[in-house]
Amino acid sequence: MSEKRPRWESEMMGGLTVPKDIICKTCMFQIPPVTIDGEAHERYTRSNCRIFEEPEYKPHEVLWEHRDCEHYEKAL
Repeated sequence: MSEKRPRWESEMMGGLTVPKDIICKTCMFQIPPVTIDGEAHERYTRSNCRIFEEPEYKPHEVLWEHRDCEHYEKAL
């Protein structure tokens, strides 16, 4: 006799993470890293930057579909 398993055992759990290779990585408008307990945390994968400040957010296409951003300028 087989045991019935919960429905969620076959479902993927967890949040989505923005890819680390998005164009924002080299953009001059990214928000600088923050250091917490001696560890640097990059913030270019966040949904905002110096152009897209809250309550506005980076376009979905830039964050998730690897498309170019119309405001991109390469950091020096």
